[in-house]
Amino acid sequence: MTAAKLLGLLTQAGCVPSVRGCFLEFDEDVPEELEGFVELLQTGLRAIIAGRHWFGIDADGRGVGPLADGALDFRRPLPATARCLAVEGEYGAGWDRIDPRALTEHPSAFEGTRQRTK
Repeated sequence: MTAAKLLGLLTQAGCVPSVRGCFLEFDEDVPEELEGFVELLQTGLRAIIAGRHWFGIDADGRGVGPLADGALDFRRPLPATARCLAVEGEYGAGWDRIDPRALTEHPSAFEGTRQRTK
């Protein structure tokens, strides 16, 4: 799951997100199956909607973005080493920490992680 794909799925479900300050707002309730991805990728959604860069750092504070300016790519899963995420220019918002359980609960949101089969 990528931030770009998540935005498309939310839009298809009729819960179009918008940004107010550093927060996401939705026209309708988020489908239950997407709630965990929204929690994880909310900074990516805010960055796409606001037209800003999206950044990630690892546990040592090093950037993990694959793009030339160090930004994350909305169309790619998160690097598995990402531990915190932020949106360019969201002063006061700080870095969102990634819940350590996200790697196992939402492996499709990370590059290089094995997906669980049901």
